[in-house]
Amino acid sequence: MQPKSGMGRLAALALSALASVCIHGTASATNATDAEARARELIDRGESVFAVVDEHVLSSADYHRAFAVAARERFYHSKPPEGELRAFRRGVGEMLIGRVRAVDEARRRGLQPESDPIEAALRAFDERNRDRPDWADRREALLTAWRAQLENRSLHQQFEAAIRDVPQASEDQARAYYDRRPELFTEPEKVRLSLILLRVDPSSPAAAWDAALEEGRALRDRLVQGEDFAALAREHSQDADSAARGGDMGYLHRGMVGGPLQQSVDALSAGQIQGPMRLLEGVAIVRLEDRKPPLQRGFEEVRDRAAELWQRAESERRWDETLASLRRAAQVWVNESLYDGSMLAAGDSKDGRGR
Repeated sequence: MQPKSGMGRLAALALSALASVCIHGTASATNATDAEARARELIDRGESVFAVVDEHVLSSADYHRAFAVAARERFYHSKPPEGELRAFRRGVGEMLIGRVRAVDEARRRGLQPESDPIEAALRAFDERNRDRPDWADRREALLTAWRAQLENRSLHQQFEAAIRDVPQASEDQARAYYDRRPELFTEPEKVRLSLILLRVDPSSPAAAWDAALEEGRALRDRLVQGEDFAALAREHSQDADSAARGGDMGYLHRGMVGGPLQQSVDALSAGQIQGPMRLLEGVAIVRLEDRKPPLQRGFEEVRDRAAELWQRAESERRWDETLASLRRAAQVWVNESLYDGSMLAAGDSKDGRGR
């Protein structure tokens, strides 16, 4: 049930905002290693279950809160792309399961929550809420729940830090990474462009755009007849920075100009002119001055960067492999109907697909 009071809603929001594990129950002794049986037992009692991970139970509410937080962080307030949505939902579920297993493994390895920051956070939480009318009645339960969340988060952070603690790359490791991922050490193609821009406000009527296109065609004819591009840019272009340099925009990495202009530039050879063309900012004429092909930097030049990227990739690999190993070793049942976006009420997950 959703909490009725303002205090209850505050606590629910605070607890769900933490990137940590929520544990809502434990399996009975007879079903401690049978996640699916435990899930069915709970569902038959009318509870809404997202997953059972060994002895831990994650509710559908846990999942929906985690999904809401993750979706805001990933997509802000826009609607997630339909093609990505199910994979994203599954990723949120696997994240929750991974957190449960990571905290369990941290405890198994003898890690202890860091008490000083936890006590400081509890004192601050207590202080912020002491003037609420229902705080005295709810204080002990909420602080207990808050402590459990903070302890789980501390254990998770320590465990993850330990797994990700990768030594600096050796020369051989850095060089092998450089050889394996040449695209990461390659400077993109550069083009040097000159521009004449006739500005038109995007909201202008069609007549304004037609007039700018007509002026652009006249300028193009003058260029074809041999007039100096730089002189015409200084006189007519309304892009102040480049106009002062005779239209010269300098060297730009591939993709910096974007959209239709990039497609036009791709088709040009040095000295060729394209336009007039309609862009968001107005009507443009461009000339390709020079094109520099992609350039892979030598290993000696990028050794430190290669070592840094190897270390980062190795950290990710170790963490992903650890979570996968922990997941394989666990008894897990998942109500996969939530990955289709079902907002299930208690007892509605009887047809959920488990695994």
